[in-house]
Amino acid sequence: MIQNYHNLSFSPTLSIDRRVKELQSQGLSVLNLGIGEPDRAPHLKLQEALSNALSLNESAHYTPVQGILKLRQAISDWILREYGVSYDLSDLIITPGCKMAIVLAVMSAVSSRDRVLINAPYWTSYPEIVKLSGASVGKIYNQKNKYELPMAEDIKEAITPETGLIILNSPNNPTGQFYSTTQLKDIAACLRKFPHVKIITDDLYHPIAWDDKVPTLLQIAPDLKDRICLVHGLSKSHRITGWRIGFAAGPKNWIEMMSLIQSQMLTCAATPVQIAAITAYEPSDGIWEEDLKNDINTYKRRYEQLKSALEIIDGYKIYNSGAAFYLFADITQVLERLGYKDDNSYVHALLEEAHIACVPGSAFGMPRHIRFALTLADNLFEEAITRLIHFHRMPS
Repeated sequence: MIQNYHNLSFSPTLSIDRRVKELQSQGLSVLNLGIGEPDRAPHLKLQEALSNALSLNESAHYTPVQGILKLRQAISDWILREYGVSYDLSDLIITPGCKMAIVLAVMSAVSSRDRVLINAPYWTSYPEIVKLSGASVGKIYNQKNKYELPMAEDIKEAITPETGLIILNSPNNPTGQFYSTTQLKDIAACLRKFPHVKIITDDLYHPIAWDDKVPTLLQIAPDLKDRICLVHGLSKSHRITGWRIGFAAGPKNWIEMMSLIQSQMLTCAATPVQIAAITAYEPSDGIWEEDLKNDINTYKRRYEQLKSALEIIDGYKIYNSGAAFYLFADITQVLERLGYKDDNSYVHALLEEAHIACVPGSAFGMPRHIRFALTLADNLFEEAITRLIHFHRMPS
C-alpha cells in the first residue's frame, strides 16, 4: 500500500489552482479557466437550508456511516424520478463528495490482480484512484475517431479476463460529450457478455445537459443494476463544490464494503451539509430546474463565445459539446506553429505570461490538447478571451 501512495501524482487541476492563488496573492490578476467550479453562489434556498441545519443540535453530531436516513430516502425517491429505478436505503451511501464515492467504490471492487478500464478522455483523478487501490489502469480510446468517446467496439476490445471494473463518465469531463441512447444500448449489450466486470457510472454532470436530457446506462439497461455503482452529487449542478457531498447507489454487498471502509477512514459526511442536502433532493416546484436552466444557458453562451474566439486563432480544433461546462480542444497545430514542445509548456506560458489558467490535455489522457472551464464570471471571462487573442498575436 505504501508503494501505491508513492506512485500517486498530485491532481493537475488542483496544482494549477494552487499556482493561480500564489500569483493572485502577489497582486497579479490571474483569470482561472482551469478548475471546474461554478462562479455563482448556491441558491438562497440551499444557503438557508445549511444555515438552519447549523442551528440544530443534531448537526454537531455524527450521522450513521451511510448517511442520514431522511437524506437517503430523498435520494432514493429522486433516483426513482430521474432514472426509473428503485433502491433500498441500505443500497445507498452518502460520501464527502463524489470523488470519495469513487475512491470507496474502486477500493471495494478490485484487488492488485485486477485491471480497471476508464474511457478517455478521462477525469484526471481516475488513474490515480485506481493506482491507490493497487489495480492496474487500462485506458480506452475511440480507435476510429479520437474526437468522440470510445464506443462499444472499443470497450469490447479492451476487456480481458483480468478486467474487474470499468468506469464510465457521461457526460464526460473534459469534453462535455455524452453517449446517446443507441450508443448506451450497444455498450450495455457489450457489457452483458462480460458478467465478471463491475461498472461505475460517474453521472455527476448528468443534470447539466444543454438541450435534451442525457440518457444514462442505468436507465437504458436496468438489468445491469446488480453490477452498477451509480455515483452522483450536487457539487456542480447546485454550485456547492466546497460543501463536499455526494452519494453512491449500488448492490448491497458493494455498498456494505464501501461503508466498512468509510467507517474507518471518514466516519461520515459532514452532518449539517447532509441535513441541508435533503432540500436539494426533494421536489421543489421547479426551483432547482429553473436555477439550473439559467446556469446552462450561461455555459452554452460562454462555450459559443470562446469557440468563436479560438477559431480566430490558427490551429485550434474544438470538440463538440452538449453538457457540463468545459471546452476541450486539440492544439497540435498551435504547438507546432508556435514552437511549444507539448501542451504542458503551452499552458505554462499562458499562465505565467498571459495570466490565464487552463488545464493541459495530457492530464486527461490526451496530450497536445487543452481544457477551458466556462465557469468564470462574464466580465472576467470576456477579459480572458481578450488576453488569449492578444497572447497569440504577440511576436513568438
